[in-house]
Amino acid sequence: MIDWWFSHIKNTKDYKRWHPTDHVFSDWEGVRDTGEYIGGTHIVHEYLAGPPVLYKLKINFQDPAQILNVRKFKEAGVSTAVHARIGMIGLPGYAGKMVHLIRDTSYGCEMRSRFWLGLFQGNDVHNVSDTRKEAFNDEFGARLCQHCHEEMSILGSFLPEMYAAYHK
Repeated sequence: MIDWWFSHIKNTKDYKRWHPTDHVFSDWEGVRDTGEYIGGTHIVHEYLAGPPVLYKLKINFQDPAQILNVRKFKEAGVSTAVHARIGMIGLPGYAGKMVHLIRDTSYGCEMRSRFWLGLFQGNDVHNVSDTRKEAFNDEFGARLCQHCHEEMSILGSFLPEMYAAYHK
């Protein structure tokens, strides 16, 4: 269901449904309309816990096997993982990574998200503590945490029914 959702988002309308106030714009580069999203880049404009900063991001989805032992997923009750690197539109390379790990539980699925902010790749930014602290301060972290909590709560409120309607 989670993999389906990431491959289903096609436009701003779909993206705004996920977080009506923070999500502003959505488009894609690369893989689309194939039921796949790995290899594609989601182009988004979004707030993190509201204004003032509108982040214009590129989210490049990658195979979770690059960083996780996917052979152990079944044994651990993990149904899927969403792995991406994240950068700012208009800037070279990427500034971080994220993983959403989804496992099955008796009450549905549970998502655990991890972000590696300041993991600079494909640019001239030095991956050192002072640079990471300047780029991603405590306020940014708090806003990101609030945004993720809100968007995943909203997603959970409609995704099971929506998924069932598409997969009768």
